Amino acid sequence: MAGNESSRTTARKGSSGRGGPATYAGANFQTLIGVREAVALLGSLASHPWQGSTIAAEPRSFGENGQVGYDISLPGGRRRIEVKGAPTRADVREFAATVRDDPAGIDELTTFEFIHGQSSKAVADLTEVGRAAREAPDQAHFGELVARMSDEQRELVSRLGADGWRRARQIRSRYLPEAEARMRVEWVTDRMYGEGPAKAVRDRLAARFAAAAEHREAFAVVDLRDELAAAGGQVQIAPIPDLTGGSVWCSV
Repeated sequence: MAGNESSRTTARKGSSGRGGPATYAGANFQTLIGVREAVALLGSLASHPWQGSTIAAEPRSFGENGQVGYDISLPGGRRRIEVKGAPTRADVREFAATVRDDPAGIDELTTFEFIHGQSSKAVADLTEVGRAAREAPDQAHFGELVARMSDEQRELVSRLGADGWRRARQIRSRYLPEAEARMRVEWVTDRMYGEGPAKAVRDRLAARFAAAAEHREAFAVVDLRDELAAAGGQVQIAPIPDLTGGSVWCSV
């Protein structure tokens, strides 16, 4: 995934490459998170129809050390998301190296998100590195905190490179079990589209994201909304809270 492991990045495949067209019920964790993010953007679009957003599946960037990639990139490329159902320490190390090598990190508004379906010591170390960086007001204070870290945590800091403090501040780690992610998607889509049409909407979203991941494609959320509407998926809700903890969605 990081530049010096570009052969692994090239070999990445989307969910639809693993067994035919995806359905929501059979979607793997990466596709499920892609559906969840698409639903969040569809809800935001219902509230703010003038906003344009794009979802990129399996996006790539090219930095000094070669190619880097993620599972999902969201509006303007400022949210770069890696998804791991059961992350290993190697996954976390690779993610840190990718953050280091990504030229998009120059923009301090960019966030690098590691969404994981199972907790692990490696992910806890990544979370602590990010927390310490945001606590520290500058590189010198961060260095003092790093000196008190475990060997594994210091290794992650070293993988972030010379600009480790700033890069670490951009990292977000989120634990989201598969069952909870599915519940959130189903709860929100049932209220957005009605319980009957919502199942078809979820299946279409899963197939759409999986196909985009297979071909490394980006697609506009407004086009996705229109595609769903043409198939009978019309937003029909009054304002409800977004279970992701963010915005309020309104009917069109």
